[in-house]
Amino acid sequence: MTTRTTSLPAVAGLLLALAGCGEDPQPPVPVATAAAPSASIAAPVVPEPPVPDVVMDVMRVVGRPEAEVAALLGEPSSCEQVHRSRWCRYPPHQDEVMFVAGKADMVTVRAMGAVAFNESALGSLGLAPAAPDQADPYAIRWQSLPGLEEVTVFPGPGGFVDYAYVKVGRH
Repeated sequence: MTTRTTSLPAVAGLLLALAGCGEDPQPPVPVATAAAPSASIAAPVVPEPPVPDVVMDVMRVVGRPEAEVAALLGEPSSCEQVHRSRWCRYPPHQDEVMFVAGKADMVTVRAMGAVAFNESALGSLGLAPAAPDQADPYAIRWQSLPGLEEVTVFPGPGGFVDYAYVKVGRH
């Protein structure tokens, strides 16, 4: 008599094959695998930092006479004479414009609460991006912008700008 030896893995495979006979095959269970990067998959898109909405286009205001400023900002809620200048407040945020020699010389923009306190705040004033001349936790100041003597933004709560000060130039 001849003895035949079968390995244990072969027997296990045979039993599994026999156990599945006569039954409906089960669908394969999906197995998660790490896919290799392919050329057809695009690189993730890194969004650009948001450009702040323009709160006030200050270059449309500075250097303009009071009537033109009123046409842009609306009628002032109040005006007063201060030394040799006229100081007016405009609703709804009480932005301030000081007129010197009949022209808008200084502008204080108050509705800045949604603008981040950083160098991109210039965009909310309708100005092109520029590196500040001075920056610290108390103010960010630009003194080299064309047509302006100074632009300064001051911090408010939560890392946002409280208000901006814009000065046209020396007289």
